[in-house]
Amino acid sequence: MFSTLSKKTLFLSISALIILLSALLSFLALDNARRFHPDESFYMTIARNAAVNGDWLLISEPVDKTPLTFYTNALALVFFAVDSDDNSVLQLDALKGEFAGRMPSVLMSVMLVAVVIQLAKSISGNNRAAYLAGLLTALSPFRIVFAPTAFTDLPMLLFGAIALLMAVKHKPGWAGFWFIVSLSAKPQIIFYLPLILGVLLIHSYKTDTIHHVPTRFLRFFIPVVIGIGILWAWDNVRIANGAESFYLLGQSRYTATMFTPLSDYPARFLLWWETVQYLFGHGVITGLIIVYAIIRLFLNRRSNASAPTFLLLWGWVIAFFMAHTILTLNLFDRNQIVLLPVIIVLVSCETKYIFRRGGFETLPYIFVFLLILFFAIQATFWQLPIGGDDGRHDEIDELADYLNSKPVATVIYDTWLDWELDYYMGQWTNKRRVFYPTPELLIRDALLLDEHGTRYFVAPSDRDVSEWLSTLDNAGFSVELDYEMTNFVVYSLMPPD
Repeated sequence: MFSTLSKKTLFLSISALIILLSALLSFLALDNARRFHPDESFYMTIARNAAVNGDWLLISEPVDKTPLTFYTNALALVFFAVDSDDNSVLQLDALKGEFAGRMPSVLMSVMLVAVVIQLAKSISGNNRAAYLAGLLTALSPFRIVFAPTAFTDLPMLLFGAIALLMAVKHKPGWAGFWFIVSLSAKPQIIFYLPLILGVLLIHSYKTDTIHHVPTRFLRFFIPVVIGIGILWAWDNVRIANGAESFYLLGQSRYTATMFTPLSDYPARFLLWWETVQYLFGHGVITGLIIVYAIIRLFLNRRSNASAPTFLLLWGWVIAFFMAHTILTLNLFDRNQIVLLPVIIVLVSCETKYIFRRGGFETLPYIFVFLLILFFAIQATFWQLPIGGDDGRHDEIDELADYLNSKPVATVIYDTWLDWELDYYMGQWTNKRRVFYPTPELLIRDALLLDEHGTRYFVAPSDRDVSEWLSTLDNAGFSVELDYEMTNFVVYSLMPPD
């Protein structure tokens, strides 16, 4: 009994240290976080509308995803960022909103490490595999760079990993509950559905209760169907209040509608690998680790009880890769994060024996871990090309302050900085920002506008705006460079007399 207690205490202690390491890296990344990616600005605008304006039905913006992350971020704003001024009007400082909106994802990324530890232990029955899985998850640049973000991916991944863990633990009802919670954060977790159902099916075969499969699946799908019903009702209430269905809008924007031509397979694979290679920090390291795990798959002697589960996980990874090669699914870096728990569990379970080695045989593994740690630290300083917008929107808060200093109702022509400026200029900005996709359309309406004050044209500094400026000049506008920053420029426009 003492020995069992000691092993349990040791397991919990090592797991706690790994979780603390993941928290340290996550908060370092939060401290070094930069301005929002355009999509983060959009998501946080939706959350701000709820927290500041009371738009809890999320009808003010074209919502194209399930709402759980928006509500989570909105509640974070309410508790940590929204203040009331002397007139009892709710106000949100943009930078305080950044911190509050990122905090839920940071905390969930740390909890993900704990879930992956339990997932590896439950599948392999081995504490060493669990330690390795937790350490790789804590150090993964993929987890670190997406931890301090307002994207919908970390909430989805945490709840999806819990659903998979519940399936491994033979709790189909809870697996269904956490799956629909994950789906409510982001629909992409649908990729986990065959994985979860496969695990439940394998367990039925292992326990000679195959005739209980319908019952297990029923227990899984009851909370899923109830959850879908709640989402359907919520969407219909929004539609009744003038909003567009999130489901139809999401379908029109993100669903793969065609097959990739065979000739494009190599290019599409390379594009996919450009992102996935950072799973362990660098393409060479990631490739070597995965290849090594595959070799160990064939060399390791595994009991018949666990072999089907490992084959299912490997098959799922291959199917995921094939789907993203054959179909025109989006290859955004954050869309590949669903691979993280599965690949790490597979790698950890196949290579767990390295902890039993000693002497010089351990040196290559230590060297690999030091390399992964090096890239993990790089990720905390946002020095890898994944996760955010690579600093392209640094200073946008200063740009917003500059534009907000202009007179009331100032006209600002903005073609490229829609959601970004919308968030950073604030909920109560009194400027008139106008979008035009072409110079010709801008000139058409600009000449008709009976407004004799100075107007402004904003653009990222890396955009070629010569056509826009020459079109304005030819139409009689007086165009001058008004404000210049590293990433943005502002031109002042005086209309013709």
